[in-house]
Amino acid sequence: MNPITFNELEKKLKSIRIEAFVIHKGETQIFEYLKNKKVVEKPSKVYSITKSIIALLIGIMVDKGILKDIHEPVYNYFPEIVESNDPKKKEITIFHLLTMTSGLKVVNYQGSKNWVKCILEQPIIYKPGSTFQYNSGDSHLLSAIIQKISGIPTSLFAEKNLFRPLGINKYTWQRDPQGIH
Repeated sequence: MNPITFNELEKKLKSIRIEAFVIHKGETQIFEYLKNKKVVEKPSKVYSITKSIIALLIGIMVDKGILKDIHEPVYNYFPEIVESNDPKKKEITIFHLLTMTSGLKVVNYQGSKNWVKCILEQPIIYKPGSTFQYNSGDSHLLSAIIQKISGIPTSLFAEKNLFRPLGINKYTWQRDPQGIH
């Protein structure tokens, strides 16, 4: 990108109230926009970007050969699905969780004692793969899968494989009662 394009990008970032924006090309930082210096020192709440972070971590696992197939059924990680009375639950794959097409009913699971159990107990309301519905539960199940495959908390896997390489040193990440981020 030439400097004129970077100037246009910076103007656009200011106009839409972005606090920080960084572009890397390989190992080299080629652009940085900071609303002010406080942005660097004070972490921001990012909420839904966590879904993208989880998807990146799944991609890293595939790239490293730790996860072989995103089309494998999630019952490989949650055997309680096999015991479910709903055979459609056995059709849910990692891909469905990544694309928020699991078909599971969206529920506020954060008040429950076991988030994964609460999410998995929800009925299937759409055939897996057929309908997109914004579902944080799908991402939480992916985080549980990352933890099961890697053997370490999702945040530590992210720190080692994504955050540190990007220079992200300060973060907090909510955990469920079982310690799943």
